[in-house]
Amino acid sequence: MHTQTTIWLMAAALMMLGACGDAGDSADDDGNNGFVDNTPNNSANNDAVLEGPFESFAERPCPTDNILTADNFGAPFMANWCNGCHHSSLPAGTRAGAPIGVDFDTMDGIELYAEIIWLRTADQNEGMPPAGGPSDEERRMLGQWLACEFK
Repeated sequence: MHTQTTIWLMAAALMMLGACGDAGDSADDDGNNGFVDNTPNNSANNDAVLEGPFESFAERPCPTDNILTADNFGAPFMANWCNGCHHSSLPAGTRAGAPIGVDFDTMDGIELYAEIIWLRTADQNEGMPPAGGPSDEERRMLGQWLACEFK
């Protein structure tokens, strides 16, 4: 973790140094004096940031135009791909190895394990379900929904 922090600090310092130009520099054609607009409204920059891959759930952003909700995505995804093993009503012998108490049939349960769900199933992570599962697009959508709902 310390190495990641050091890398981020070095990258930030380099970006700040790169933004500094000669005081005599003239304005670019776009009129922003050589500075790159890194705000979320810069669609090219925003698209690159939202595509991943992401190193951690904490790094995974929620896009400003998110439309995914528990009703239109989260609950159906969990019902389709997770609740066959991760449901509070399932006894130990019917959970295919899923630990008792690791249940995704409530928002509280999903929130409690959101980071682990992301790490095992969302975006570029393909550890769950063990027998295969969601498409790459569904995994991307899961990452987006988790980031928007629980961060």
